[in-house]
Amino acid sequence: MAWNWKTENIGIKVAGAPAVSSWKEGRLEVIVHSTDNRLFYRAYENDIWQGANWKDITDGRIPAVPPAAASWGPLRVDLFAVSNRELYHRLWQNLTWNPWAEYLNGVTNDSPAAASWKVERVDVLVHTTDNFMSRRYWEAAVAAGADVQELLNVLDDTYEFDKP
Repeated sequence: MAWNWKTENIGIKVAGAPAVSSWKEGRLEVIVHSTDNRLFYRAYENDIWQGANWKDITDGRIPAVPPAAASWGPLRVDLFAVSNRELYHRLWQNLTWNPWAEYLNGVTNDSPAAASWKVERVDVLVHTTDNFMSRRYWEAAVAAGADVQELLNVLDDTYEFDKP
């Protein structure tokens, strides 16, 4: 089967790749970074955009680069965005966006990447300004008080990303 491409005018000038996550069959949660440094959200379900308009979810954080999103279960999306070179987290749960709740440390100029590989676990990775890749994760089963793990350098000091 061939790929089907459809270009759509969504009424927003988009800067970079959208963040897309899915928590059930037939549904996409789509977040775009606009050229005026705002984040917009809209659901796409069964080939139809949901709601009348894109919702501005910037909420005080000025995104510098496109965000990342991942879902580890029904009615949940974890959104990660970089504002002022720092990584932040926001949660979409039960059809509602919660406020930006967490500053996750890490200094970066690049878009984060996020994924979930099991229920109640999400990992976020960033390219740091010192050319390392750092990872942070949240897991519900981790001991109380230690749910959010520190941003860890994934590679040892001998491996650096190519410098421009």
